Amino acid sequence: MKNQKKILIIEDEKALVEALEFAFSDLNVKIKTYFMGDGAYEEILKVKPDLILLDLVLPGISGFKILEKIKKIKV
Repeated sequence: MKNQKKILIIEDEKALVEALEFAFSDLNVKIKTYFMGDGAYEEILKVKPDLILLDLVLPGISGFKILEKIKKIKV
């Protein structure tokens, strides 16, 4: 769809991801999920989401480290 907003959920708890997907199901958004810290930053660069829901405690690289990298992105 044209101008469809993108949400990237970076969360390792499957039940929480499912709840978030259900919460956004009535909206006209594209949801992409990523379940681990490793590679999540690269996924952000690839997807270029409008909204990121980021867990801070993840397997691999922590959400804090990912957030530090995100802050350095020049818009």
